[in-house]
Amino acid sequence: MALAMMKRTGGDDLHRDDIMPPVKKTMKPLTPILEDPVAALANARHEFGEHGGVNMSIEASTTFTVMEPETMRRMFSGELGPERDFFIYSRHFNPTVLNLGRQMAALEGTEAAYCTASGMSAISFVLMQLCSSGDHVVASQTLYGGTHALLTHFFPRACNITTSFVDLRDHDTVKAAIVEGRTKVLYFESVSNPTLTVADVPELCRIAHEKGVTVVVDNTFAPMVLSPARLGADVVVHSISKYISGGADVIADPCPFSLSSEIFSTMALAMKRAGGDDLDRDDVMPPAKKTMKPLTPMWVDPVAALANARHEFGEHGGVNMSIEASATFTVMEPETMRRLFSGELGPDRDFFIYSRHFNPTVLNLGRQMAALEGTEAAYCTASGMSAISSVLMQLCSSGDHVVASQTLYGGTHALLTHFFPRACNITTSFVDLRDHDKVKAAIVEGRTKVLYFEAVSNPTLTVADVPELCRIAHDKGLTVVVDNTFAPMVLSPARLGADVVVHSISKYISGGADVIAVSSWLLANHSVASGEKAEFSVMGSYCACVSICAVCGPASLVNSMMDLHQGALMLLGPTMNAKVAFELSERIPHLGLRMKEHCHRALVYATRMKKLGLKVIYPGLEDHPDHTLLKSLANKDYGYGGILCVDMETEERANRLMSLLQNCTQFGFMAVSLGYHETLMSCSGSSTSSEMNAEEKALAGISPGLVRMSIGYSGTLEQRWNQLEKALSRLQDSNLLQKN
Repeated sequence: MALAMMKRTGGDDLHRDDIMPPVKKTMKPLTPILEDPVAALANARHEFGEHGGVNMSIEASTTFTVMEPETMRRMFSGELGPERDFFIYSRHFNPTVLNLGRQMAALEGTEAAYCTASGMSAISFVLMQLCSSGDHVVASQTLYGGTHALLTHFFPRACNITTSFVDLRDHDTVKAAIVEGRTKVLYFESVSNPTLTVADVPELCRIAHEKGVTVVVDNTFAPMVLSPARLGADVVVHSISKYISGGADVIADPCPFSLSSEIFSTMALAMKRAGGDDLDRDDVMPPAKKTMKPLTPMWVDPVAALANARHEFGEHGGVNMSIEASATFTVMEPETMRRLFSGELGPDRDFFIYSRHFNPTVLNLGRQMAALEGTEAAYCTASGMSAISSVLMQLCSSGDHVVASQTLYGGTHALLTHFFPRACNITTSFVDLRDHDKVKAAIVEGRTKVLYFEAVSNPTLTVADVPELCRIAHDKGLTVVVDNTFAPMVLSPARLGADVVVHSISKYISGGADVIAVSSWLLANHSVASGEKAEFSVMGSYCACVSICAVCGPASLVNSMMDLHQGALMLLGPTMNAKVAFELSERIPHLGLRMKEHCHRALVYATRMKKLGLKVIYPGLEDHPDHTLLKSLANKDYGYGGILCVDMETEERANRLMSLLQNCTQFGFMAVSLGYHETLMSCSGSSTSSEMNAEEKALAGISPGLVRMSIGYSGTLEQRWNQLEKALSRLQDSNLLQKN
């Protein structure tokens, strides 16, 4: 890894000293406290390109393959990881982002660093990792307004984490504010925004560490000038989009502002502003056509809805929208900026401030997603997990309760089972969604706020009765949140009654397994006050800078999530890059064609495999318990989904099948994720559902040998079937093929 990366061939070489010399330990804090940061950067590890280029190759994949099935299990268990050149999925680690992290760690003199989608996401997730519900923070009374709102309004409501604000120049006041046993973090800016107060970092660290408190410092205003970690700070955060970028072109995503549904539905050609700030723009922006509201027929074709959505042209008349590659936006009159921050003016009248608030390119993608799902509005975020967590933290407060399906993606299950109870005191009851009486019984009057489920569950392919579950929830005043990642085009949960729909856009909607959101802020991890390393879990606690997501729902909810003081999207900062948004907006128009082929091939393969005697799970098969339900709910002509499962009963048989399919017959790849043009395979119990324990997997119906296949459409159908059949034949010859 220190030299040019060598392409893996043959097997997964677990002893890679021949191609990867021992890593230079450049990421540990360097001993001289006054070492020049430029010298530290020069000493940092340099990555060369795959073919020897002087710059590192860009790793433009969201998912990574392995040569041996056992390797995937070892990666998900934490035995193998990036330090030995093993990668799973770019929300866990991406080599290109990892390299930026190494540079930032060298700059600050820390052991490690991780780059996230926005500064607010870094700050919020660091504090939520270090604090649990009921804990306390001491912070400077002079902070960036977004951070102040996060600590003053959002954390107390959503997490029951409170903050005392103090004058950092008065060290006695700082000491007095620390509550023994409750205060976990001292948070401040090295040079404050906007008053330019300079913090006495060594003395404040001494005070905090004597009380066992972790020190988190925002060094955005003083990179190179100050090195807080070398002065004693435990964690340092930077907004990379400021001095470190230097180009005002590193874009994160939209966020605050009260907005109307007109923003998401105006049919107009955006005109370049000239002269002054035109505050009455009816001449360039006609009254909005209400194309984004759910269309009245429940069976409306999603492709038709997309075709009716507003089309954005380029600045100079190009058929594609221009990419708005700016992080910040100018105004012609000073008064305009005040009106923008007060909420009087916003994107609905073509006024923008900063791309974490709103970016025109990302906004356009949101319009397309809203049209696809038939909702008033949509907001696109940096990852699926950031969207799910932001939605739930907006709808729930500390002490509230969620009812969720017992069959969920492992990451979501871990969020609800472990992270939310600790960090936010938000608890969840998991139920069998097919048993409607149990769903009703699990709802706690006055406490339960959300019913959460997947339209088609991952990985067991259980189909939710969306209309009936919505009726049950709405009768009790609950909000229904549905993850529709497995069934875009196939199902339209919002048209069936759901309040909020989330999608992981990096799956079917992207279709390329290549969409990686550009990071714009940094989280640096140093030794904590106690002398132990802060445990920012590789598998769960990092804010994603990949795999984007869309939240589709009513404009009122999207408005509330963007609120300057209380909005989860505003304050948690799960921001999407505009360049990524543009690429995705170009892929959505052919989503319908791709989904039809995914679904067609999945049905053909499932039917043929069933005839061969395999235990196949696919809702398109008539013997699937939810076949009739899905047939009644699905949009016409899009099939039954592009995922099928084969239950090989044991992990050994599952691994043998996947190894043959990849390494012998080239049917597909062993990799997580879905929606790629090639078939992707994984053993769910030891990979994407590994966060669940054995009892939880059994309740969800996930057997040790369950192989999830996302069926691709490359090659001809018969060509791929012959490859699949050949692998099954070899498996039978080795007496490992288990038939019904």
